[in-house]
Amino acid sequence: MTRCPLCESEFDSKFANFCGACGADLSSLQPSIDHWIGKIIGGRYTVKEHLGSGGMGDVYLAEHTQVGQRVAIKFLANRLTGDPEIIQRFFNEARTIGRVNHHGAVTLNDFGQHEDGALYIIMELIEGQSLADFVDDHGPLSIPMALNITMQLCDVLDAAHAQNIIHRDLKPDNIMLVPARK
Repeated sequence: MTRCPLCESEFDSKFANFCGACGADLSSLQPSIDHWIGKIIGGRYTVKEHLGSGGMGDVYLAEHTQVGQRVAIKFLANRLTGDPEIIQRFFNEARTIGRVNHHGAVTLNDFGQHEDGALYIIMELIEGQSLADFVDDHGPLSIPMALNITMQLCDVLDAAHAQNIIHRDLKPDNIMLVPARK
């Protein structure tokens, strides 16, 4: 995916010189430097690298400056910060993450607003591969593997449902496969 530096839309570009969303001519633009890399967030997390983008923002790898803990930081996209409904959804996402206590669900570390106004969620870094990427790399799942993943997923969803939380964006891109702990 390509992100247009003018409209911030993501698009699958067959024509690298034009934005697939707004049609802007990008041929004369130089690659932009990610302004988050190297910044300290929440007074203690240094942003290291961009991990990915979603509909509401970008996710970065960061590291606690004193203890070295690696975390993921999700920033709400600037283009969405003027919409009170979107801001409320972002706050709700943070609250939701904080309420689900299950070993298969991501853990909330912090939530806040950067000095420049950007909203962020700091959460556990899940080091693994999305189900979508796994299927792309390996093809269809075997029945035993599909059942194993489904049972684990149902267990996490049961914990969320016990807190009256409904996952509204359940898809293979949002399901992380991690190596089994021994």
